[in-house]
Amino acid sequence: MSKRDIEVEASCLAMEQNGTRLAGDCKGAVALWMGDHSILASDGVAKSGRKDRLGRPYGQGRGCGVFDLVIRHEVVPGSIVEHVPVSVKGCTGSGYGNRDVTMHHEVTIAHCLNGRSLWVFLCREVGGQVIMRRIDAARVIREAPDCWHVRDDVRRDSTDKKSDKADSSVYNPETGKWDNVRDYTRLNVRWAAVAKKYPHLFADSDWVPFSATLPDWPY
Repeated sequence: MSKRDIEVEASCLAMEQNGTRLAGDCKGAVALWMGDHSILASDGVAKSGRKDRLGRPYGQGRGCGVFDLVIRHEVVPGSIVEHVPVSVKGCTGSGYGNRDVTMHHEVTIAHCLNGRSLWVFLCREVGGQVIMRRIDAARVIREAPDCWHVRDDVRRDSTDKKSDKADSSVYNPETGKWDNVRDYTRLNVRWAAVAKKYPHLFADSDWVPFSATLPDWPY
């Protein structure tokens, strides 16, 4: 599986296990959790028309968003329920290579430093099965400063047309082209370094079968 296929299969398993919904269908829960509506992605449907095994259209990708799923978590069984957004990071190989968390680094880092959780499920595929390690990335931000950074990534291209997706576009009369600039600055976490230096930050001591659940509160 590609990392994208692993993420999609994880979302299928989550739906089957407990009715977990896609983050794009629970934007209110995401905005409430982050205290900010600006991190919501409206990515639409993949142009290829591809569908997952449950018949749901593939998204185009979450773009500038943060989360993939919203999990219904009973803080107090039968009494208190939270709807917790979760980021699913699919990866081939070791499972630690999908390091870019989000382009919304400022609001996300502030959220983490404010003591709120930011759950990430690192997922990979072994023998046809999706396995995972869960981690509260907010603790990484607070307790492992040597394992993350904000990665600058400004991309420029020169095209015949002005790009609606560019952060800025300037027409160059000398070349007759548009100089488009896109800012892809991201929050980047070196998961492998976390696993080596701060293994206690993982909720799972090793890779386990995928489960759309969270550790018991407080988390």
